[in-house]
Amino acid sequence: MRVLTWNINGVRTLPQYHPYNTFKTFDEILQHLEADIICFQEMKTSRKLLQRPVALPPSFDSFFSIPIHKSGYSGVATYTRKHGPCCVPLKAEEGLTGLLQPKPPLAHDERVSSGSEAYPPPPLHEAGGGGLEAEENAEEEIDYKLLDSEGRSLTLDFGLFVLINTYCPNSDSSESRALFKKQYHELLSARIHTLIHEDKREVVLVGDLNACAAVIDHVEGELMVAKALLQEKEFGESRKGRRWLRDLLSPDGDDAQSYEKMKRRRKGEAEMIDITRKFWPGRKGMYTCWNTKISARATNYGTRIDYILITPGLLPWIKHADTQPHIKGSDHCPVYVDFHDEITVEGGKRVRLEDVFGAGARKRETAASGGEEKEAKEGETDEEEEVPPPRIAARFWEEFSGRQTSLQQFFGAGAKKKKEKADSSSTSTSTSGSATPTPAPSATPTAVPADTPTPAPTILEVPAPPTMMHGQEEESISGSQASVANDEIAASSSISAVTSRTTTSTKRKLTAPEPVASSSSGSKKAKMGKVEKKGQQSIASFFGKSAQGKSGLSSKLASSSTSKSSSKAVRNGSTPKAEDEVVDVDVDMDIDVGTERGGSSEVDLDEDYKLALQLSQQQDDDSPFVSSRTTKGKDGNSSSKDAWTTLLAPTPAPRCRVHNEVAKEFTVNKPGVNKGKRFFICSRPIGPGYDMGKSERPREQVDPQYKCDFFKWSSDVRKEMMAASSAVKGKKGKQ
Repeated sequence: MRVLTWNINGVRTLPQYHPYNTFKTFDEILQHLEADIICFQEMKTSRKLLQRPVALPPSFDSFFSIPIHKSGYSGVATYTRKHGPCCVPLKAEEGLTGLLQPKPPLAHDERVSSGSEAYPPPPLHEAGGGGLEAEENAEEEIDYKLLDSEGRSLTLDFGLFVLINTYCPNSDSSESRALFKKQYHELLSARIHTLIHEDKREVVLVGDLNACAAVIDHVEGELMVAKALLQEKEFGESRKGRRWLRDLLSPDGDDAQSYEKMKRRRKGEAEMIDITRKFWPGRKGMYTCWNTKISARATNYGTRIDYILITPGLLPWIKHADTQPHIKGSDHCPVYVDFHDEITVEGGKRVRLEDVFGAGARKRETAASGGEEKEAKEGETDEEEEVPPPRIAARFWEEFSGRQTSLQQFFGAGAKKKKEKADSSSTSTSTSGSATPTPAPSATPTAVPADTPTPAPTILEVPAPPTMMHGQEEESISGSQASVANDEIAASSSISAVTSRTTTSTKRKLTAPEPVASSSSGSKKAKMGKVEKKGQQSIASFFGKSAQGKSGLSSKLASSSTSKSSSKAVRNGSTPKAEDEVVDVDVDMDIDVGTERGGSSEVDLDEDYKLALQLSQQQDDDSPFVSSRTTKGKDGNSSSKDAWTTLLAPTPAPRCRVHNEVAKEFTVNKPGVNKGKRFFICSRPIGPGYDMGKSERPREQVDPQYKCDFFKWSSDVRKEMMAASSAVKGKKGKQ
């Protein structure tokens, strides 16, 4: 049996990675992980957005803890296999305090700690928080519901052990978040302590703990120790999260004797074993988290913050444990532990895992105590009866049980069906070749003469009266088409008048007849065709038409300007040149530059605009803003063209000074005065000992094979480019 934990950084982004994007269902993704119990952290979803294939995979039972207030934040999930090695839990709870209850609440025998009265737990300094901060905890007010409100933990009882899937807080940017993080750590320690010492249970803690246990678990650990002149033991004291994890782990918990020593130690300390590090005690680079924004995974520049911790009593059952850095799909990688199928205990007795693990073992015990007759009846069926999971499983949620949960869903489904029916009927009406029109549904029937041959109408829904409708149609048709449309609209005025009299609401459904083709011109038939005016569908369509009209107007102005200049040149007896067609470009200079540069930031546009103004003040003939009408000869046209080419050219990427390689351009996204500005840095990846700057890393610790400290603003690079171009032109002019 395998237990796997993985921070997936969003359940909706996981299927976008290979090979998960080749799978048709979420169940195939779970099968690909080849584990029997799968624990996910950072689901980043809400109960409304949770899709049915994710919540109810055919091969697994699922349990979720989703944030109450923050949507798309945090969240953990545990999937347990239904068939094969039965991993159905006996009991399950959401959170650590027992305050998050389903409806109806869990009974006393449904709780994981049924024999304990620590729901909610006592003050943390009494329940095992211990340590140097016990006196501070006694004075702090603890909101247990708040600690469980962010969807950070699930507790499942499998009989052999209690599994806790957790996602510990990381941010301590503010005082409130730092307090939340500290209290959550102490609450988790208190819950583990209660299970071990009061309930006499074995515990498996898995998840993203957001802390490094030792120097070897951090890529910069040795350099940090050297810089701060710390000892390796003092590394765990440098941060509160590391101190909490160090107190939770057992440095010498390898045998039963050391376990007895641990029980006599102060509460809340040294109770768990880092099983992955136990199998790989001196392995360096065994990291589980990398910063994908700086491509740190390629050079294994990461940390180990995902763990599987067990109590020493489970050591005989453990077969192997390791990380899986080759599995992509997140900024974390999975961590797993394998259990033996069978072990030999004292006295030579063999114990099978399936006999002591999960709800299947409990069911077999019940069946065995029921007598031979019951066993015979069960033996008649070839397939084993499915064991139901605990009541908080997702299959028992109302939205997945087939029951109606809200009136909105009921009316939403009905409205959707009506809309589909109306769309299908309108489509069939518009495609039919019948000459008899189908009137729009209204309170009063529309009177249409039987001998009037009119084509099939189009249902229009507009918020304006019919007269405004005709006005809008006239504005949308230009030139000769407008006169034809006016004639046809006037011919159909009788039908429109009847429709306007019979319609009483502000939002009318009108029947717009198809315009009759003129017999004088066959080309007008193709131009007119069907005039369909469905009205304004959205605000985006309104502004889209406005922008289109403006672009059309600007193109007309440009064409008229070009034609005027061409006619003027013809009257003067000269032929206009290709370069002379685009001359006065002193309007919307910043927009033209930004478009030419292809999505540059607004700050860079300002820099180019300022540079353009400086060039416009130059009085020499090489200025790009001098009108081509005042420039004479091929040399003047060539210099003007070169100046424009330089101004509108993209910013060339410089080379870093250490490696002499092309630098990479980035954009500042952090709020502040530099937000939106572009800059260049070394293109090499970050690795151990990369150059962080003289103030951050001594020169003797710098590894030159990784990223150097090269940095330059894109605006400075562009100024250097323009200066170099001006220097080259000056040399050509002297020659």
